[in-house]
Amino acid sequence: MSSSYSDSPAISMEGVRRSFGTKPILQGITAVLQPGKVVGLLGRNGEGKSTLFHILLDMLAADSGNIEVLGHRPDGSGTIRQLVGYIPERPAFHEFMTAGEAFALRRRFFKNWSMDKAFALSKRLDLDWQTKIQGASKGTLGKIAWVCAAAHDPKLFLLDEPTSGL
Repeated sequence: MSSSYSDSPAISMEGVRRSFGTKPILQGITAVLQPGKVVGLLGRNGEGKSTLFHILLDMLAADSGNIEVLGHRPDGSGTIRQLVGYIPERPAFHEFMTAGEAFALRRRFFKNWSMDKAFALSKRLDLDWQTKIQGASKGTLGKIAWVCAAAHDPKLFLLDEPTSGL
């Protein structure tokens, strides 16, 4: 790993493959993504976009290939998740919680989590911490997901279907 994230690619992939059973999903993905850039990943449903994100986040192993995210190789340690803000296609939270309780839970998993930052982001998004998850609109769940993705000061964001519901 380099001493500075800006000295190396944000994401580097070479020959990444993943199949589910006999169905190949990712077939030799190779790309280098530099820091400070916005990159879109386009494709039809079922073509592996979310699978690729899960591999980059070290939530799913590739069958083969080399991957580095911010200078770290996926190894099951959780290091990559500490550095990345991720918003899944369908954000999921415990329905019995409020937004504030969801943030308090997330705080336990991210060493750099800042409740001050979570509060400031919530204020900017006009999100009340007492909002119940159960019954919340798709837009409100998206706001909660943004706060969860950003309050630990990530170096990289991965957004799966970021325009869904707009």
